[in-house]
Amino acid sequence: MSMDFLDEETIEVSRGERIQLKSLSLAGAAPLKNRELNLSELGSFKDYDNPLLSAGTLLLSDCVVLSRMEYPSDMYRFRKTLVAQITELKHQISKLNYPPSVAEKCCFLFCIVLDEFILHGSWGEQSSWENHTLVSDLFGMRDGGEQFFVVTEKALLQPKLLHDLLELVYIFLRIGFRGQYRHEGREQLEDIMYRIEQVIFEKKAVIKLDNIASPSLPKQRKPRARINFMMQLVLLICVVVLLLGGSSYLYQSDYRERAANFTSLADFNRNHLLDKKGIEVVYRSVESEMLEGLKARKLDISRVKNIATKATKKRQSSLDLTLEIAAFTSRLKAIQFLRREQIQQYGAQVIFLRDKYRVVLQPQSESRAEVLIKSLRDLGFTDVSYYYHTKSEAK
Repeated sequence: MSMDFLDEETIEVSRGERIQLKSLSLAGAAPLKNRELNLSELGSFKDYDNPLLSAGTLLLSDCVVLSRMEYPSDMYRFRKTLVAQITELKHQISKLNYPPSVAEKCCFLFCIVLDEFILHGSWGEQSSWENHTLVSDLFGMRDGGEQFFVVTEKALLQPKLLHDLLELVYIFLRIGFRGQYRHEGREQLEDIMYRIEQVIFEKKAVIKLDNIASPSLPKQRKPRARINFMMQLVLLICVVVLLLGGSSYLYQSDYRERAANFTSLADFNRNHLLDKKGIEVVYRSVESEMLEGLKARKLDISRVKNIATKATKKRQSSLDLTLEIAAFTSRLKAIQFLRREQIQQYGAQVIFLRDKYRVVLQPQSESRAEVLIKSLRDLGFTDVSYYYHTKSEAK
């Protein structure tokens, strides 16, 4: 195979010369743009264990993007770019520690793969690429699809020496190259790939799975069975019954303690009444106070006065007018009250009336009663009341 494409004329470029970028035509730079977009990402994968892969990084990126690339506006510039990359690849591999034929075979395989991806792409027929393929122009051959596997079979005969070349072939097959097995012969293609895998992975270090820590997966709980509606209703009724029963039990358990203050109220009143040391004062409203209440309710006071006056005159003959200052349950307390307050000067006395010992005044007339009431209130007796009673009631 000849390499006449390497005999191109060398062009000298002056570093000091400035080029106006606006004068450059970028109409056919779509392939270059797609390639440059991937250079930054491919740069991090440039240093492979396989030197052939490191040298062919740019061409590998072209192989990947060709199926998605739009039709180049300048096909001549596009072809010249690919030829320049293949030429650069040959120079790089020739500097490595490989047999001389390895560099030529790598370039040959790249040309075959690039031709197939272009011919079977969306714009392959439109570009008439089959008339000027890279394999025919650079190597003078037109059956690249068959020659690819011929080179592969020869490399499989020397697996240790051509291990890196077989790894490059394996990558081509993985990214979609099929060659003569594109339409039929899938089993033969899988057999070739299996043989290549046995060679390239035999040299790779085996990763011991025992040293890999198994990830801790969250425990999955079994889904709970759906509770029947009737079961929920029965449980709710049971809870309500338990709450009512518990509250009733607690209510009955401390019922006596809570009711003690009320049940012992009768005994308390009885003891209080029998206690001779206690002070008991009974208040009775007078007529003037009742009249004030009638005024507050906006009732007819004159009618009430007339009725009271008639009743008073009718009963004056048989009733005694009495001003009650205080009432006690024992005579001793009543006498002590009478002496302590010093109201004997007004004619105060102690009488027994309606089960009580009462400190009273008995004026002769109602006018005299009003004067006495006023005098007693000035002394601080605000609860003085008067009423009529029969003479037989008082003792």
